[in-house]
Amino acid sequence: MPLASAREASMRDSYSIQIETLLCICIAIAASGCTKNETAACEPFCPDGSVAADGGSGGGAWPATTLAVDCRPTGTDSSGSDAAECRGPMGSGPSLGYAGGGISGGYYDTAARLFVVNGSSAIMTVTREGVSAMLSGAYEDPATGPQTVGSGAMWPDGSLVAIRQWTDGNVIAMAGDGFYLVDRSTGARSLYRDYSGVPSEINSIREEAGFAVDESGTLYVALTRTTADGGVGVFRFTASAGSILTLSGAGDPARNVGSGPDDGVSGYVGIQYYAGSLWLLNPDRDGLLNVDIATGARRYVSRPDVGTDLDGLAHSIAENAGNAIDVFFDSSENAAFVIASNIADPAGHYQTKIDLATGNRSFINPLFAFYMQHIWFGENLDQAFGRPLWYDEAAGIVYTAPYTTEIRAIDLAAANFNLVHSE
Repeated sequence: MPLASAREASMRDSYSIQIETLLCICIAIAASGCTKNETAACEPFCPDGSVAADGGSGGGAWPATTLAVDCRPTGTDSSGSDAAECRGPMGSGPSLGYAGGGISGGYYDTAARLFVVNGSSAIMTVTREGVSAMLSGAYEDPATGPQTVGSGAMWPDGSLVAIRQWTDGNVIAMAGDGFYLVDRSTGARSLYRDYSGVPSEINSIREEAGFAVDESGTLYVALTRTTADGGVGVFRFTASAGSILTLSGAGDPARNVGSGPDDGVSGYVGIQYYAGSLWLLNPDRDGLLNVDIATGARRYVSRPDVGTDLDGLAHSIAENAGNAIDVFFDSSENAAFVIASNIADPAGHYQTKIDLATGNRSFINPLFAFYMQHIWFGENLDQAFGRPLWYDEAAGIVYTAPYTTEIRAIDLAAANFNLVHSE
């Protein structure tokens, strides 16, 4: 079944899980407190006759998953499977470790079939089977102590922010003092360029937004203000130059660049290059912004006054304390999926699907929103999504780094996950 159809089916059907008492999961009207015995208030999401997932007339089973192991809870086991794919440890090889910042981001090299991920000081590769190897940087080996991998210029310790795949298949890394090129075969490092050109007296780079790179090798970072004159926008770097692509809210209006709405004070997060333009999340405006890379023109694709909440809930993508937010895209659905480092929220704030044509908002999958509060991923796995590394659109599986030592594969239509790598 195509992912879109599977997700729609999961929204129509009722899934009941037995955890001490039976809960009828009525996502769209969760605020009503619907239970299995109150189905009249839940139509059509909880039709009469819905039963527990462990059997009984009328069905109620989880949707089928394409992942190797089913880690979802059942009617008789609320914590899910004890398999390594569900609880860890999973895979082999070195780890970035919590002392090294855990896995804070990365990408998937489709040609090499490797995840390339970073911590705060080092870059590591991980196979689809969970086998890891250090590529470049400094890390702590439990047996032998501090280690350095790869030759060449070293970024300041603890300052790695994010990495992307470079235009030639190598790695481009954003660190405290600039961008570094890293050879994917040897781990050799060289400083590509510093941050010169950024008007540092009034603006600073918002590191938590990460960076984006287009096919030409132009790099994009989010700007936030350090004084009232600064404004909010995007700065672009080439190998030899840097300039503001778009800016609004500057104290001196003459500094503003690009047409479009005036934005808030804190700046953007989740910067991505997709389909020829930039996409950013703006927590201040609770919206998804598109920026034309040729003109700097800004337009909101979705925010409270652009688009409609389709399932009866106010889907907010505003940033919440302690919950980083990011976005990835599905070309077959012409949609953006907004996720956060924690989705234990019945209001659906932390997982939102946005139709790029209309701005309409809905759940990525309603099953994530309600039962996560009680049972999802077992007792020792408290963060659901994290930063997307790769979306396998054909399979409907997103691979994420949930700000720990793990890489997870999440089946979006089935609301199932498997660990790919963990300590």
